[in-house]
Amino acid sequence: MEHPKRACHVMLIAHLPSGYILGSFARRQWRGMSGVVTAAMIGSVIPDVDMLYFHFIDGGHIHHHAYITHWPLFWAATGILSLSAARLLGWPRPALIGIFFAGAMLHMVLDTVASPIS
Repeated sequence: MEHPKRACHVMLIAHLPSGYILGSFARRQWRGMSGVVTAAMIGSVIPDVDMLYFHFIDGGHIHHHAYITHWPLFWAATGILSLSAARLLGWPRPALIGIFFAGAMLHMVLDTVASPIS
């Protein structure tokens, strides 16, 4: 099993910069919209919020990639529901929601390279 402290460093080294790169590309598409890079960066690390549970509650017994926050279907379904709700409610910037969830899915892709996810 991967050492917990190493896992935190890998998250910052891999996922945050990947979110920045995604956000930089997305910013070209949505010029003038604020928050694009921020949404992508937060989305790219949000699946690792489970590290709080992993460290403080589970005690590292179950690898955090087994948690629901590392299920690609969870992020795809939550993204579709969020975008649908934004459309129904008339939220003015649904692109930010899409970028956030694209960041989360990028996290899933990158994690498949490091270790299996569900």
